[in-house]
Amino acid sequence: MKRSLKTTFLVSIVVLSVILLGILTFFNTRNDSTSMETGVVNTLQEKAAYDADVVEKRMTNVAGRSESLGRIISAMPNYDIELLYTYMRSFVAADPIICGSGLWFAPNAYPGDEKWFGPYIFKDDSNKLELTMDYSNEEYNYPQFAWYVESIKGAEQVFWDEPAYDPVTKTSMMTSSYPIKHNGATVGVITVDIGLQELEDYVREIKIGEHGFAFLVTQSGLMVAYKDDNMNMKDKIQDSADKNMAAIGKEIMAVAPGGEVKNVESEAFGEDSYVSIAPIGASGLKLVAVAPKADYSGAITQAMLHCQSTT
Repeated sequence: MKRSLKTTFLVSIVVLSVILLGILTFFNTRNDSTSMETGVVNTLQEKAAYDADVVEKRMTNVAGRSESLGRIISAMPNYDIELLYTYMRSFVAADPIICGSGLWFAPNAYPGDEKWFGPYIFKDDSNKLELTMDYSNEEYNYPQFAWYVESIKGAEQVFWDEPAYDPVTKTSMMTSSYPIKHNGATVGVITVDIGLQELEDYVREIKIGEHGFAFLVTQSGLMVAYKDDNMNMKDKIQDSADKNMAAIGKEIMAVAPGGEVKNVESEAFGEDSYVSIAPIGASGLKLVAVAPKADYSGAITQAMLHCQSTT
């Protein structure tokens, strides 16, 4: 009887020890796995913020040129158009990301008989600077565009318009604009445009793990530099027929310009992934960084096995 009690006691101790060890292993494994996942998400967030900052600095430089041109023209008591062309050419030539610059006077505001006066200087296929007056007409009607509508209001700040394709220069571009004033009245708008190809090339080169990637989303939800070219500059991501893509699109659009980086998880890109959404300054663009969980599952599994072996 005494032996039976002693045996029962020992068996109970062993069983209890095994249970406690199992519980300890479970929580250690879970904590280690969570710690690894947190590390991956934090690294992705830092990467997205860094690359968004690089793009923002390039765009800020272009915006500064728009404002400088606007202030130079506004300070002229009389318009020396050849001198203005010289300034515009120097600004366009100064930065490879800039594809053109336009001077857009309000209808009948430019001295002379022309109702429409919108000279545009751009880089042709050989990178040579060309001047065109092809936009200076009723048919093109440049006051219809958002960059003109916003800047002609007179607010002394740079406005970034939605990316668009230009049929004259055959270039996809994004326009920054700034008002031109004369004797206190807003008489026109100056624009400096960046070519989307330059931005796309940079974004496509972003490396995130083994299979991760990045792309841009515009103010309205269009994708730029996405891995599937058929989806670029087409439908708005938040209106996608794919429910997962639409869901991540709504998350992206909810990130405010100049706001904080947002981290989410999504299956919209073909597999379960970590996603960081970084606003690019006040431009309205967002940089989206995607890291498939499968790229990191091996490391997390190894951490879990290591935790189990040490406990």
